[in-house]
Amino acid sequence: MPLRRLLRSSVPDETLAAVAEEVAARYGEPSSAFERLEANNWLSVPLVVDDRWFVKVIADQHSLVHALLTTGRNIGAFSSGTEGFFEHFSTPVEMAEHELAATE
Repeated sequence: MPLRRLLRSSVPDETLAAVAEEVAARYGEPSSAFERLEANNWLSVPLVVDDRWFVKVIADQHSLVHALLTTGRNIGAFSSGTEGFFEHFSTPVEMAEHELAATE
């Protein structure tokens, strides 16, 4: 089923390795070994880089899945007589910035 493939698709290992290399380089570490965490997460790919840093990779596909889920939630809210309040983020950067702001 195409929708299920979209929801379950993942970021290629080459891309995750590049992210891990960038994280290690930012912190001056020579190792960029990473481990993909087994998580049932449709909105990001969680990793641990060098057994030290937790990283969530958010790709375009995650932004699209978020848009689909947000639309469904807001339709449910509207149908129950309340105003929709779930916010859509059109890019992975917007999603990450929102998540970071929510932790502060």
